Order: sequence, then structure tokens, then C-alpha cells
Amino acid sequence: MPPKSSRVAPEQAARNAEQILALWRWGRDSRVICPPDHLVYGKAAKLQRLELARLQALQRDEPAPLLMALNLDVVGKMRRLAADYNREQIGELTDQVRRCRSRFSTSHLMRSLAVADRKARDALVARAVRDSCTLSVFERRVQVARGARRAGAGRRPFVPADRDQCLVLLEGLCLRWTRWTAAAASADGLPGGIRRLVRDADAAVAAVQAGLAKHLPRANAGEARKGANPRPVPQPAHGGRRGRPDVRRRADARNASSK
Repeated sequence: MPPKSSRVAPEQAARNAEQILALWRWGRDSRVICPPDHLVYGKAAKLQRLELARLQALQRDEPAPLLMALNLDVVGKMRRLAADYNREQIGELTDQVRRCRSRFSTSHLMRSLAVADRKARDALVARAVRDSCTLSVFERRVQVARGARRAGAGRRPFVPADRDQCLVLLEGLCLRWTRWTAAAASADGLPGGIRRLVRDADAAVAAVQAGLAKHLPRANAGEARKGANPRPVPQPAHGGRRGRPDVRRRADARNASSK
């Protein structure tokens, strides 16, 4: 059973299990209606588009449809799941999802297909169900299991045309790097050899950050940052100098002597 904080409500776990079973059933039926041996060169692309259109129409009309956006990639994966797993195996998986109140869903299952070795994939899926891990955590585990690096590392980087905006963006990347490596070092999450390389990289990034400080536009000293709340001025104790008892006594003495 996963930790209490990572479990989902029983109703959500039941929905996840139902969707996993529905994904497998749709893949099984798709393989019957559009057999794999019909997908030959010259005909495959057309048949795949027709099958996608049929499933999208079914999704619109069926009372309890598969709740995910369908495209050619998803259809291909559901067909592969139907080929790789039998009804008993899918039943065991959905029972485990319900029993562990796991967030494991169709997205996790389709992503697991990236691991070709069936034994390694089954171990990965079983652990993900027990841990009720998020999809992002599961994707990192898949990358480790495949021994693969991230090919794209997200979206293509955006470089602003404006010089000052470039510098501000670069400063933000430096801050993100140093904060992440500081957190990783405190958590002891890096091997010793990597930690030494990261320390060298930290020094280089810090040098870039220091160089940026000479070129970035900064507010003048004492000038409040736009949109920020002004800092409250601390008030002296006893209501200020005029409110202090010793100051009042001296002021009363001066007033009496002047009279």
C-alpha cells in the first residue's frame, strides 16, 4: 500500500482501473476489425486513418467512452497493449490499482511500452502501482530502465530579441541551476564523481551570474521596485522620541526655565 499522502480516493482509483480496462478492450476490438496483417505497405496509412475515425465516432456515441483524446499514436499503443496483455493480466493490474488506491492510469500504462523488455516493464508497472507515483516520476523511471537520455529536454528554447530580456532570462536560468544543485547536494542525491563535476559547473555558472550583474538594468538605490509593497518604517518604542519619559522631562524643564 502506498503512503497515505500519495493515495487517491477509492472512486478515482476505480475510474483509473475502468479506463485501463477500456483501453485494452478498444485495442482488442480494433485488432479484430482492422487486423494487423491487413496493414501492408501502400494500404496501412489509409486503414489506420479509417480506424481512427471509427474509434472517434464510437467515442462520441458510446455511453461510457474512453476518456482520452484519440490520435494515431494512441490507437497504435492500445493495439499493442491488447497484443502484449491478455484479459487475465489486465484484470490483475486493475485489481491492484483499486486495492492500492493508485493514481496509475492509462497514461502510465502507455508510457511503459517504451520499455521493450517485458520482465523489466512488469516490474516497473508493479512498483508504480504500489507507489501510486505521478506520471512525471514514472517517466523518469522509464528513462532509467531504458538507459536512455532525454532527447529533446522539453520545448525548443526561446531567445528574446531584446538584449535586456535575454540577460534577465539567462540570470533566471543561472538561479534555477544553482538552486537545484544546492538542493540535490543537501539531499545527497548525486554520486561523488558527479558532485565534483557539478561543483565545477556551479563555479562557472556563478561567474556568469556575476558577469550579468554588470549589464542588467537595476533600480536605483532607495527606489522601490515597481509593483512591490513599500517596506513599513519601524516605529521607535514608547511612541517616538517625543513620547519617551526622559525626553518629556527635559522638555518640561526647558519650558519652565524659559518662563
